[in-house]
Amino acid sequence: MKGNSKPRLLYFIEAMGGGVFTYIVDLANSLVDDWDVYIGYAVRNQTPQNYREYFDERVHLIKVKNFARSTSITKAIKAGKEMKMIAGAIQPDVIHLHSSIVGAIGRVVFNNKKAPVFYTPRGYSFLM
Repeated sequence: MKGNSKPRLLYFIEAMGGGVFTYIVDLANSLVDDWDVYIGYAVRNQTPQNYREYFDERVHLIKVKNFARSTSITKAIKAGKEMKMIAGAIQPDVIHLHSSIVGAIGRVVFNNKKAPVFYTPRGYSFLM
């Protein structure tokens, strides 16, 4: 963090739809007074068409082209490189990963980062 600027919080969300969408909108909008909030995301069928309107205008939305519901190693490597590039540009103070695919990729990509990395599974299957 430099000067008097707010700390930077970077979320990565592989599938912004359903309950995850509601959660991240509420969370991001409640934090923008104290944090610069960035969200790296992918659009899914469940994502509302007017999704940007749900977010406070101070929330920075960054579409991640290579997030996919796939077990493809090639896609995972591309997504990891894109995540690393985004984080490098933002220089976040905290990185928070949501969903299993992003969680797995992000924990590998950001293993040696200075910023703390948190992972929250987004699915009932992980809670059982």
